[in-house]
Amino acid sequence: GVTKPETGEQIEAGLKWAPSDQNFFLAASVFQIDRENVVTGVFPTFDQVGEVRSRGVELEGQISFDNGLELGGAATWLDVEILEDSDATLVGNTPTLIPDFELALYGSYAFSGALDGLTTGLGVRHRGESFANTSNSLKVDASTIVDLYATYEFRDGLVGQLTVTNVADERYVTGCQTEFVCSYGSGREVRLSLTSNF
Repeated sequence: GVTKPETGEQIEAGLKWAPSDQNFFLAASVFQIDRENVVTGVFPTFDQVGEVRSRGVELEGQISFDNGLELGGAATWLDVEILEDSDATLVGNTPTLIPDFELALYGSYAFSGALDGLTTGLGVRHRGESFANTSNSLKVDASTIVDLYATYEFRDGLVGQLTVTNVADERYVTGCQTEFVCSYGSGREVRLSLTSNF
């Protein structure tokens, strides 16, 4: 059949606290998104559900200390529900690929003294459970990934950077569209770069 264009309505409210005399900020928001004619499935068997409602809360914060330490993070909680569908058994279910919770935390430290120019950092990414099928009978497990990086700024404008993502080489699935169509997350990746600023 002919695919109808997807439409949606969004309501969002938020606040941010960032005192001008302090090195930190906190932000929070709540939202609701109603989407009509959402396309699901994989080629060539695309399907179009009637209506999907997403409700969520987002929190974000960052703080910098005078000693070179910086900490930050963001978290999202999601409640997504199919409100209307030609298949009545799917009403009340959650679409695939949507985690119920996501969290990202990071910390970095800029050295001074003999190691001035060196910055190191660590990040943690957590992705909560999601459903692997529209009947919600199969789940994709949660995953937690650790990343590391280091940069060094040389005096002549050169900047070296080493990044290691998924340090533990964790094997994990990011999401599934059906029981038979899933995506694996990237394994350990090591990148080394040298750039010049002039």
